[in-house]
Amino acid sequence: MKTLFKMALSLLLSGLTGFYIQTVLLITTDLSGWESLVLSLSCAAWVGWHSWKLLAGAQIRVSSAILTGALIFGAFAFIFSFFGTMLILADSRETAFTGIIIISFLGLLLGAASGYFFANNQKKRN
Repeated sequence: MKTLFKMALSLLLSGLTGFYIQTVLLITTDLSGWESLVLSLSCAAWVGWHSWKLLAGAQIRVSSAILTGALIFGAFAFIFSFFGTMLILADSRETAFTGIIIISFLGLLLGAASGYFFANNQKKRN
């Protein structure tokens, strides 16, 4: 049962991250669909692998924890802020700006800081 839970959570986190990166790249850059797809899938694979290691209790490097935390928190911040503001303010044009620029950037910063502190606490325990 634990393995099934780890697999489901890793797939969920990697899927959210892939959606987040794909959407932000398609909206904010001039990359083609294939280029943004490859980049988003590589970020999703990164998050999936490191979240699996994290859930298994394996030692994770500080740089990996920072990048993984930033991607996960950025994805959650983007999804909740973008779709949340679309539900609350359906006719507003500020939803894309708020979701993509402000809230997801704050999520990236919060995730990077969380990953740093988690990796440092993990080193101190071992």
